[in-house]
Amino acid sequence: ATINETVERVEAMSVDLGLLETHCNRNTLIAEPVGHDRAVVFAAPTHPLARRGQVSMADLHDATWCLRENPSLTRAHLTMKLGGGGLDIRFVANTNEAIKAAVSAGLGLGFASTRVIAREVAAGDLVEIEANAVALDRGFTLLAPKRVYQGALPKAFADHLRAWLAAEHPRTEAVAEDTAVQAAL
Repeated sequence: ATINETVERVEAMSVDLGLLETHCNRNTLIAEPVGHDRAVVFAAPTHPLARRGQVSMADLHDATWCLRENPSLTRAHLTMKLGGGGLDIRFVANTNEAIKAAVSAGLGLGFASTRVIAREVAAGDLVEIEANAVALDRGFTLLAPKRVYQGALPKAFADHLRAWLAAEHPRTEAVAEDTAVQAAL
């Protein structure tokens, strides 16, 4: 959903909570900053750019890409950083899982949250590409309607989200522990 759609759904109370990767100043909503995140370029370990150190903006602009659908703030950020358009986008999907699968299959580079790719990076299935010029640090805002009783489930989810976003590397550490346990068996 777009930012406006998310805000409108929370205001209309058709959903209990909304999560934005930006801030919101609607007086009808409670807008709570709940954490931050970093989006990075990633690839299959066999991708030619995965074998380099720092890659150039020209390398990134000339690469093939697997990206989220439009509108996506993350995709818009990447496109703007790489010159505003003309990217060779070979695969578009509306889920991170589909993007990760396409990148893993060698269809191109991806751009997503380090949290989204943490498990695959820890397992060696994907690698982060050193491209600090296009990395995106962003804050998340949790939205809830004002003057509405929040039930136990939305409260529990909000608490879980706060804790998950507050953790430095929650999924990577869990994968390392899982891998160590499996190796011991």
